[in-house]
Amino acid sequence: MNVELALKANPDDSELLKLKQDLEELIQITAELLGYDASILNSDDTTAAITNQSEVAYSSYSSSLQSNSTTTTTSSSSARSAIKWKTGDRCLAPWNEDGKYYECTIDDVLDDGTCTIIFDGFESAPLTVVRVSKLKPFDRTRPSLSGIKSAANRAKTKRELEQRLRELKRRKKEKKIAKLKQFEEEREKDKKRWNDFNLKLTSRTWKGVVSKSMVKTDKRTEQLRGKPLLVADDYTFKLNKTTTSTKYWICTINGCAAKVHTDLNNGLMKTVGYHSHLPEKEKLEVRELREKIKQRAINETTPIPRIYDEECTKAMLSNTAIAILPSEREMNSGINKARRAITPIIPTTQLFDIPESYSKTLNKMITRRHPVTQKSLKNALKHVKIPLKRRFNDSHRKYAVLTKI
Repeated sequence: MNVELALKANPDDSELLKLKQDLEELIQITAELLGYDASILNSDDTTAAITNQSEVAYSSYSSSLQSNSTTTTTSSSSARSAIKWKTGDRCLAPWNEDGKYYECTIDDVLDDGTCTIIFDGFESAPLTVVRVSKLKPFDRTRPSLSGIKSAANRAKTKRELEQRLRELKRRKKEKKIAKLKQFEEEREKDKKRWNDFNLKLTSRTWKGVVSKSMVKTDKRTEQLRGKPLLVADDYTFKLNKTTTSTKYWICTINGCAAKVHTDLNNGLMKTVGYHSHLPEKEKLEVRELREKIKQRAINETTPIPRIYDEECTKAMLSNTAIAILPSEREMNSGINKARRAITPIIPTTQLFDIPESYSKTLNKMITRRHPVTQKSLKNALKHVKIPLKRRFNDSHRKYAVLTKI
């Protein structure tokens, strides 16, 4: 043997010695299985005989397994082919995707050895064509395509339904409690923020002029929409509705969920939601500037471009506010509309009263003088024409004279 030759060359090799020992044990076990005497294992003839016999035994065992498998397959195929399938029979057929057998119903048996079937749960799907030899008798222990579906939708007992209902109610109650707790926490945060804001108004570090009421009315907005504005913490709110004890304010930005509730004296009561946008400090500056320009245009006769330039110079706006400031041309239409709103209407008759504002000059009031016309002259001389025995001569178009009767 090769191991013995290697040991002769290197007799002290521990790995070779262990390998030899393992081989001897293997040969002894094989000899006992085959019925040989273990005392004659050292002879080469015995080893060769054992090896040959092992090969013969293994080949015979393999042949028997193959023959048994062939016999089983043949018998199974012959048994399946012996069944006379007909339309409407229940059977098992292989699924094309995984090759496993599932429950189905035969739709039609063809003459070429095939048939059309319908798998359970796929009645609306196209018919499947399989060979009759691949069909198997119906077995209820086999898995079906609708097995999982039927298990999920099987009829539950009354106790299971009640237990499921209690579980759903418990989860719903837990979610409601968690939501209320989160809402209360957000409400406390909003309340604290508003309290800090109110304290800041009265602190020494507050810069700028602070009014006693936190409601700031925008007259332009009142004229256009008839609703005041609430300016708080650089955010603008508009009045949504008013009740007997509460005013409800919503953010002027569409889609923003922030809301404020105040009393009738504009005292803070409650805040709801958060702003979805940045503070509107620059927009408030632009709004105040537009209001000043509009008020001057209403009260003065100064040209609008001049008013615009003067107010922009005095405003000292920030760079961001200047970027969003509308031009004079964009503001001209609205300012002219406000100025025309206080302009007297054009008279439609000859009799009208001159408005007081149009009776003023730089020095004094204009004296109301009626123009001397032919008709007014006749009325003025009516009481003197009879004593003087005179009459009016209307031959002249521009004036009338008294002539003798």
